[in-house]
Amino acid sequence: DLAAVHDAEKGNKAAGPAMTAREVPSRRLAILFAALCALGIAVSVELTRIHVFVHTDPEYHSICAMGEGVNCETVAVSPYSVFAGLPGSVGGIAGYLLMGVLAVWAASRRRFHPTWPLGLLLLLTIFSAATSAVVAFISATRIDSLCLFCTGSYAVTAALLALSILAVRRSSAPVLHLLVLDLRALAARPPLAVLLALLALLAL
Repeated sequence: DLAAVHDAEKGNKAAGPAMTAREVPSRRLAILFAALCALGIAVSVELTRIHVFVHTDPEYHSICAMGEGVNCETVAVSPYSVFAGLPGSVGGIAGYLLMGVLAVWAASRRRFHPTWPLGLLLLLTIFSAATSAVVAFISATRIDSLCLFCTGSYAVTAALLALSILAVRRSSAPVLHLLVLDLRALAARPPLAVLLALLALLAL
């Protein structure tokens, strides 16, 4: 949409040189990214529900309790499922929410600069994918049981990382340039930076 690109460039001259149409985030990719984040939130909410019921209802049995090797309940009662006194899935909710909000922002025309927030989304998805890999390793080697809903969350995270990489490649802009633009935009708006930082900390 050339009109959208023109509006974005006109309203964001202070962010740096004008971007080409190719450098503006794809609206379709952003919408798909946001939809996947919504799915990730739903999976994380279900994981949180399972965690609560496993610890409060002795008669509760999850639908993914299929045996010793595949059992969400076994994972939920493991000490590895808790971080800072909260179920690890709570961090998942916060992380998907943060990325989803940024994706919706990317799909809108009210961006801080034409490529906002591709740099931040790439950084967040890399961190999320790395975290998922560590958790999956612990589940397989320390807990000796896999959780189907957790596996679903890993798949969502991998898809989000793939979309972020695709969006960055389509932008044709250097990754560091994208990240610097996003960080400068946040630095100019301290309240927003603090809010996003709190969400990011909760997602750790």
